[in-house]
Amino acid sequence: MIVVGRKPVVEVVADDAAAKLQAFVDAHPDDPRFTPDALLRLGTLDIDRAERALDADPAAVATLAARAQATLRDARDRFPAYPRRDLILYQLGYASELAGDAAGARDAYQALAAIPGSALADEGWFRLGEQAFLDDDLAAARAAYQHVATVAPYATIVAYKIAWSHWRAGDMAAAARAFDAFLARPEPDAASLMPEARQYLALALVEADQDGDGVPDSTASDATSASVARALAYGRGHAGLPGRAVVVLAADALVDEARYAEAEAIYDQLLAGDLTTDERARVEASRRGVQDLRR
Repeated sequence: MIVVGRKPVVEVVADDAAAKLQAFVDAHPDDPRFTPDALLRLGTLDIDRAERALDADPAAVATLAARAQATLRDARDRFPAYPRRDLILYQLGYASELAGDAAGARDAYQALAAIPGSALADEGWFRLGEQAFLDDDLAAARAAYQHVATVAPYATIVAYKIAWSHWRAGDMAAAARAFDAFLARPEPDAASLMPEARQYLALALVEADQDGDGVPDSTASDATSASVARALAYGRGHAGLPGRAVVVLAADALVDEARYAEAEAIYDQLLAGDLTTDERARVEASRRGVQDLRR
């Protein structure tokens, strides 16, 4: 899996400095220059503590993150003209995630993404998409992802997540197109996701309910099912080993769903064409397995 790490945007202060920062805030609660900076650093310190607690003391994470939220919200709400407001919003979004406050995280990332000229705006769009994806708000996730669809280091994982969001939404035609496009990506970091992309593409091709309305689509009038026809059409349009690999996976998926006649129809078509020695042995073994299951 491709992991896009968080940017270390604020230097974490030492624990023994926190008391001095809090003393400054207490003594100068409204200083427009230094108070928001002190609040940002205090909030970041609690985020760091929450991160450390993830392994050491999981029960303390939510409390520490909520404290960071409160501090950062204070900085956000009382100092709207602070020059590095984007840092406050970025840290607030993360603190909200750690606290389990999905709505708060999305609000913070949305506000961050809307700041013109911020070096963190792209990060805001990506994190907003990730949070919406986790919330199963797939249309909102795709809309956010599109803002960084061509921006490194997000472009590769965004392309995959957009395809996956179509699949999760039940739009198999859109999912198949998006996963097929992902398989053509040249970036080295896409390689780790290629096996999953092929599997999801195969599943999308043979899904009987292509539009996700809960009703299987009608089967073609001849003996070939719509699922088989889609899989074979994909193979005809993608000559060579990579294309055939997807078609084989499609047949395997049909076997897993006990749709044996459809799987056998695909295996037969593959065996009637040009295959490498290894491919032929693999498909023949799969076909024999289907025949054994049908007895």
